[in-house]
Amino acid sequence: MGRPAHHSGGRLSDVDHSAVRGLVDRVASAATREQALDDLARTFEVAPKRFRDLATDPDRGGVITRNGAEEAAAILGAERRGLLPEGMVRSSRPGADYEVPQGTQWPGGSEWDVKSFYSTTPTGQSAFGLQTAVKKLRLELDAGQNILLNTVNMSPDDLDQLQRAVADNGWIDRVVFYP
Repeated sequence: MGRPAHHSGGRLSDVDHSAVRGLVDRVASAATREQALDDLARTFEVAPKRFRDLATDPDRGGVITRNGAEEAAAILGAERRGLLPEGMVRSSRPGADYEVPQGTQWPGGSEWDVKSFYSTTPTGQSAFGLQTAVKKLRLELDAGQNILLNTVNMSPDDLDQLQRAVADNGWIDRVVFYP
């Protein structure tokens, strides 16, 4: 049995993002997927079914992938920090990843896409390109989506560039940065 990826105290604000990343990476392997999903559910203090529901990607044939698990972790982390309302669900609409729970009014809107950017590749090479990131954000925003930006894999410099670009483009009301 794995350990939940949080520091002593168990509050989600204490989540160890590198430990969560390790659990998310284990989802890619069929041999460790189920245990990793259970460990991620415990880490975010949700039922395993809820974590799996959030990680299941209808745009990828209804399977759980590493990216789906990463998105689910970001959604749950954002909920716990009050950045998104609790109870987010997978969207059944093409293009949208998640939606606000039915009957919930949320100032940012109802449909949300999760975008994750990386400063480096697993081999340590530079991976972040500001122009590419801005182009991806613009496509989603132009399609009517709001965006949760999962920034746990970004360097402070790359994050600063991206935050400035979001502000400069007037997107601050439709983009939420996590953490």
